[in-house]
Amino acid sequence: MALVKSVSHAFSILRMLPQNHALSLSEIARLCGLSPSSCHGLLKTLVAEGVLEIRVDKRYAWSPGWSVLPGALFHGDAKFTALARPLLTRCAIDHNMVIGLWRVAKGDRLHLTALGESAATTRIHMTEGQRQPIGSGAAGRALAASQHIDRDEIARRYAGVRWEQPLTLSDYADQISQAAAMGYAIDDDFGHAGVCSIAVALTVKAPIDALVSASIFSSARTDAVIQRAVQALRDLADELDQLRS
Repeated sequence: MALVKSVSHAFSILRMLPQNHALSLSEIARLCGLSPSSCHGLLKTLVAEGVLEIRVDKRYAWSPGWSVLPGALFHGDAKFTALARPLLTRCAIDHNMVIGLWRVAKGDRLHLTALGESAATTRIHMTEGQRQPIGSGAAGRALAASQHIDRDEIARRYAGVRWEQPLTLSDYADQISQAAAMGYAIDDDFGHAGVCSIAVALTVKAPIDALVSASIFSSARTDAVIQRAVQALRDLADELDQLRS
């Protein structure tokens, strides 16, 4: 069955637009993979139909009454993901980082269920739906730290990861201990060469099964950038925890 592209593109805009945050034409076009002219036509239509409004700063936002739509269309985990995705996008744009929402999945895997991307021309490539071993990356360390797993379980998860850089089990366990003390985890080039990731667990529900991560190029890593990412993820985790409570 042939799809009507303009309708699909309109839904793409609506999925990407945060509920309590306005975006410019160029930001929306970049995030949705549309040309500015095509995106402008779609936005004009959505404004004319009353779904969106254009503010005095020429940024687009949900119209009052329509901002509840993403939550009304879905239930359960699908509703949480639909409501989370615009928050991830807002965070990614505000801080120029790739922001991911990870969920624990069957088969000892972490599943990237939602992704927020900035408007930067050069970005780290990630895809919604991708999976990785449960012990991998900053998300794996943050999860292990939040779950307070024992040494045997740490060793089991460590063994399930193919590391990009040499990492001993002892160092991996130490990184999990540090994550437990700090409230966030870092992976510097071990999961993916050239990429530094930071992760924070969502804690409102037990057992803990969700985390948010920020990914940056290792060349851009500084203490100030890390602390900015940590604070952004903590604020985002608080918002997401409120959605789940």
